[in-house]
Amino acid sequence: MNGYPAVLKVENRRCVLVGGGQVATRKVTTLLDAGAHICLISPVVDPILQQLSKEGRIEIRHVAYHPDHLTEIKPFLVIAATDNPDINQQVAADATQMNILVNVVDTPSQSDFTNMATIRRGPIVVGVASGGASAALSAYLKAQIEVILGPEIEILAEWMGETRQMMQVSGLNQPERAALWQKTLTSPILDLLRQGDSTSARQLFDELLAEGMR
Repeated sequence: MNGYPAVLKVENRRCVLVGGGQVATRKVTTLLDAGAHICLISPVVDPILQQLSKEGRIEIRHVAYHPDHLTEIKPFLVIAATDNPDINQQVAADATQMNILVNVVDTPSQSDFTNMATIRRGPIVVGVASGGASAALSAYLKAQIEVILGPEIEILAEWMGETRQMMQVSGLNQPERAALWQKTLTSPILDLLRQGDSTSARQLFDELLAEGMR
């Protein structure tokens, strides 16, 4: 499956998930982490989902899916995650007709988008997709990348984010900014952070930044 890689902004947007099993639970968790407002539709739901509903974190409608749900809710996106292919296909058809982004679990051909195996380190998000060929392969590659991306990446990303506005008004042009960040990334900063010496790492970061902005 060919596709255009992107990160969807779902924060404070309504998302519908049809299905209440373990797959639905995983999808709900990911959407919650992204700040979505979730309405789940399923006659039977996993206990974890029930608990999320009791905590007021998601809305659950304990009914069978009907196209009127999408008409009423007008969600940004829909995920069909039931164990009934006919229901999933109906959800996909209804969403397509209403110009709503739809994902059918395990059926990329009926989906507008597919989910990636993701690694998060603060503001850094790395996604791995196999084009629907193998979820196991995506999981394997994710595990390999997680070893490389330690917590030091998150710390450095936060520092770089803190100085972004300063860099924009520094008078440096884009090639000069790129060269400064390249020098920062190839410096011993990450090694120092891996060794737990955040004080020396921050000192070096500030020195490189000051030198590059002279």
